[in-house]
Amino acid sequence: MGNDPLRKLRKNDRFIGAALNAIEHGITPVYICQNAAYGFFFHNEGDIRTDHFHETVKTLGVEGAIKSICGLNLENEYEKIVYDLILAKYRELIKENPIDRALNA
Repeated sequence: MGNDPLRKLRKNDRFIGAALNAIEHGITPVYICQNAAYGFFFHNEGDIRTDHFHETVKTLGVEGAIKSICGLNLENEYEKIVYDLILAKYRELIKENPIDRALNA
């Protein structure tokens, strides 16, 4: 995910495309969306792509960034499910940074 997160999180690409495909087949894409949320959380400072990505998150807020970066239309039921799953996991991650937890174990 760290290499070119903007591309990997677009609607027709790896994470979001797979999540939407799962929903179309009756599968709730919990883990796909969880991994997408980690993409919004991850930041490799000094890497122009993740710096730009996080500037977008900072400017739009995570809610706007998820919609914009992933190209999600919240009027579409399936896309709203993906948005909600990503946002919920992102909010969970913000409460407890998993990297901090791992380093302090």
